[in-house]
Amino acid sequence: MPSAEKKSTTSLSPAGLTDSECNRSVFSGLEDAQPEPGKFPTVKVGENQFTAAIQNNGGLSHQTFAQYYHVFRNRACYEFELGVVGSVDMTEDEKDEKFRVLKAILATVKFHLTTIAPQRLKLFIHHLVLCPINNFT
Repeated sequence: MPSAEKKSTTSLSPAGLTDSECNRSVFSGLEDAQPEPGKFPTVKVGENQFTAAIQNNGGLSHQTFAQYYHVFRNRACYEFELGVVGSVDMTEDEKDEKFRVLKAILATVKFHLTTIAPQRLKLFIHHLVLCPINNFT
């Protein structure tokens, strides 16, 4: 029996998505694959609250399992994909153990607050800098 492989990837969606658009767009097509079709639970991993989804696929001699975790921070949509590939006779316990290792890594993710101001605030600040208020003394 070939050994199982583990993988973890991260992606960042383009700026401009809102919190609700983040989860709605990235989970498109996975609605029916969930334990409760159309529902994506929120789960806490480490110090972050994620929206989660799963996806499972199989082939002739292997199967793949993916868990997706999305979070909206600092005006950006982050996706963390945890994946396990194994033989068709991989047990549920073996799969769960592989995901436990990957989730332990995900639990270490920390987001630092950004100092990037929203576009409207940037324009306002720019206006204040270019047009200083006169001193009325």
